[in-house]
Amino acid sequence: MGENPTLGKTFLGQTREITVQNQPLVISISEAASLLGLTKEQLYELTRERSRVRSAHPIPFLRLGKRIAFRRESLEQWISELEKVVRQ
Repeated sequence: MGENPTLGKTFLGQTREITVQNQPLVISISEAASLLGLTKEQLYELTRERSRVRSAHPIPFLRLGKRIAFRRESLEQWISELEKVVRQ
């Protein structure tokens, strides 16, 4: 069982490509908090209207009914934007 970094994992002579399509389109607030290294309470605060108005770079999120969800890709872009601001 070897691994080819360009193709994915090799198992019993067959190569399977690892893609992000196996991941859910959105993640929960618990998963997002874990990804960002925050508590759920801290993340809830970042999604509140007053926090978003004050912030130059509001956190991207979706409301699905009463549920708050996040796209992993959007969170990664948001982090990159914050890093650019810090470097300036």
